Amino acid sequence: MKTKSVFHPVLQTTAFMMLMVLINKLFPGADFEAAWARRAAFGSFAIGLTLGIFGGGLLERSRTTSDPLKADQSTTLVTRGIYRFTRNPMYLGFVFILLAVGFFVGNAASFVAVPVYITSMTLLQIFPEERALTACFGDAYRQYQARVRRWL
Repeated sequence: MKTKSVFHPVLQTTAFMMLMVLINKLFPGADFEAAWARRAAFGSFAIGLTLGIFGGGLLERSRTTSDPLKADQSTTLVTRGIYRFTRNPMYLGFVFILLAVGFFVGNAASFVAVPVYITSMTLLQIFPEERALTACFGDAYRQYQARVRRWL
């Protein structure tokens, strides 16, 4: 079973980053300047990058596909490490990177893109992946779903 996602998650995330920058330009009245915003941007980016590296690295070490468009080619159900806490650490990492963009541009309105992104990723990427992984691993994946949350 092939996942039905049209856009690679990296492209989708990049599009939402650009949307956040555009929102910043369209709604200058929502700008904020705070000393903590740059630190929050750096911290959010670091968390996002760390989640992505640990999530992707564990898939690579487990010798299973890390290509989200080829979830149907998964050979190992990875449930250890960061995958004990979230089923989608790389997508969660992208959320933190989007939060970093919002803090960096310093515009409250830009954060509206984050829940839209989460919804978009869930519908366009995660649901198809979950169907593919259920087809690959059956009850083992369903038990994992019952134990570990999709996002956090």
